[in-house]
Amino acid sequence: MCKHLLSFSALLVTVFLIPVATVSALELADPTRPPGAPATPAAQHKRLKPHWLLSSTLIANQRRHAIINGQIVTKGQYIQQAKVVSIHPNEVWLEYKQKRFRIRMLANKIKDFSNTADK
Repeated sequence: MCKHLLSFSALLVTVFLIPVATVSALELADPTRPPGAPATPAAQHKRLKPHWLLSSTLIANQRRHAIINGQIVTKGQYIQQAKVVSIHPNEVWLEYKQKRFRIRMLANKIKDFSNTADK
């Protein structure tokens, strides 16, 4: 009878303590992680907003193109999950997560060749 009691006790310990130990192990934080740092790289990736850099625009008779993050896009195309809504000489409007964003070129990068073409 004592042998069965020991087996039963071992079974109870296994059934009840192992899941508790597993749950408490999952809750432990990394002691070397700086305060405020995300727990995992995946969590950090979710926090980062996309970054769009407008390098150039080309506006001709029936064409409007922009270079955003080194990629040529036109109206209706997507760049980093953002839809290109409109392209203007020095700015582009994007729609991302149902919000509109305007990205602009730096003023010293804007070149106007329209005056030189007439001469």
